[in-house]
Amino acid sequence: FFASCEGDVRFTTDQPGGQPALKTVPSELIGDYVNNDDSLYIRATEMTLVRPSRQTIPLKDSAKVGMTKTKDGRYIMRAGAQRYVENVSADSAVIVNRNADVYHLGKDTLLKDFNGCYWLSMKSGENEWKIMQITLHKKKLGIAVPSLPKDERSKMNKRLDEAKCSVDSAGVFSCVTPFTRSSDQSYFIVSATPDQLKNLDRRGLFRPVATFDKVK
Repeated sequence: FFASCEGDVRFTTDQPGGQPALKTVPSELIGDYVNNDDSLYIRATEMTLVRPSRQTIPLKDSAKVGMTKTKDGRYIMRAGAQRYVENVSADSAVIVNRNADVYHLGKDTLLKDFNGCYWLSMKSGENEWKIMQITLHKKKLGIAVPSLPKDERSKMNKRLDEAKCSVDSAGVFSCVTPFTRSSDQSYFIVSATPDQLKNLDRRGLFRPVATFDKVK
């Protein structure tokens, strides 16, 4: 989830730049959260996202995937707490795999408190950081990522193509700080001071991608 919902803008440094990172997750964020089938567990020094995926298999292949039938006629997985049988029909079964991604706070995963929200920075290259904005309001945790609106991205790419360059500074967001197109042209890279980050946020660069309800 954190990797796939990264938006199409990355930063040259963790954000906000120059601000101290939190050594532990604030107590108000710690807890268990759900979003449909997904679960998010936030602890003092780590965040764990569990996302289930389903696989339908023929019953004749049950032994191949580690299923076994109990004496009372139920199908279960022989090993692994992260897999279970959801339901069984006459000739097939649905297996649920609970895929867990764990993110530990450290030198490459930083959490900061700034401008009324939390900012999670995850290093993705030598000079590239994926940034997520985290808010909590009335037991609802919101996640937003830096993502250009479709029309603005199209205009920016058009300007760059016409100018035959890789840096834009004439758009709604790029006038705040220049946007540099990545080598594979799939995302943009920016540098930003804390004030520029505020301005980018105010203009709507960070767009919501998920909301989790706090259950514990």
